[in-house]
Amino acid sequence: MVTGGRGLVGRLVTPLPLAARHEVTVTSRRRRPAPAGTSLRMLDLGGDRLPGGALAGIDVVVHAAINPVRARAVDVRGIGLLLAEARSADVAHLIYLSIVGVDEHPFPYYRAEAAAEATVETGGTPHSILRATPFHEFLDRIFRTGPFITVFPGFEFQVIDGEVVADRVVELVADGPQGRVSDLSGPRAEPMEGMARSWKVATGSPKSIVRVPGLRPGRPLLSGGSPPHRQPGGRNPQLGRVAGGDLSEMNPAGTAAANPGRAVPPQVARR
Repeated sequence: MVTGGRGLVGRLVTPLPLAARHEVTVTSRRRRPAPAGTSLRMLDLGGDRLPGGALAGIDVVVHAAINPVRARAVDVRGIGLLLAEARSADVAHLIYLSIVGVDEHPFPYYRAEAAAEATVETGGTPHSILRATPFHEFLDRIFRTGPFITVFPGFEFQVIDGEVVADRVVELVADGPQGRVSDLSGPRAEPMEGMARSWKVATGSPKSIVRVPGLRPGRPLLSGGSPPHRQPGGRNPQLGRVAGGDLSEMNPAGTAAANPGRAVPPQVARR
């Protein structure tokens, strides 16, 4: 089962277990057509409780449902509801997708994600927790939103190709529960403003870039909190590629240039 199977992460993850001949169920808060080859279950993690038997017949849950606006209700309380059902259904493995650096930043959403991780660790269901830096598509969504491209001086992102993360999730499905596994990070942290300028070139967008000063992240925002060789928690990340190498290597038509340049991973520290 892939919770949030219609979201950004879910759409990347869902086709891969299908290709590996797994039966896949996706969840949604609203009734809508299921992705090809999957079945659909209605599941609202922002409610007071889940329907009995919500996870009946499920062996592995990939939890990709998030709601940054209602993080305490959906991400924290919702994972508690999901774990209760997982225990009742004897789910063999829950894979929780999180963000690198959630225990390093004071932002409310990061605090909520850290609390959700702690709930998973004590929830009584065999699990794996995979932290990753933001996907290329995440910044694309930010830059496309609104009449201007809003950037914050000093903010850096260490984006990664979402397919790299999806591939790792499928590996975890096959490998079984491992607790907290090694983080996945993009090859390097890059300034938000520079990435916005590259995005404009790549997409041909006429939108103006507006700089909003005053916020001080104190470390690369959403990039793992520190350079790749000094990840939080003492876990050196496995470095993955970003789509097309990086935003600056996309051509004006908006398609990735040749040679995506997957970085050679350093030795990966596992617990």
